Amino acid sequence: MSAVADHTEFRDVTAVEVQQESGIDILMMFDPGHTLAERILAEQFGY
Repeated sequence: MSAVADHTEFRDVTAVEVQQESGIDILMMFDPGHTLAERILAEQFGY
């Protein structure tokens, strides 16, 4: 088995423990007129 975390692959893994960090907050803006995909394209390419 292999496991990948943060773009790093670990091979010959015998066990994996997964935890979620709940102390990190993010602010996500909501625009009801556009989908998330549209907002990402607009941010990346200036649409």
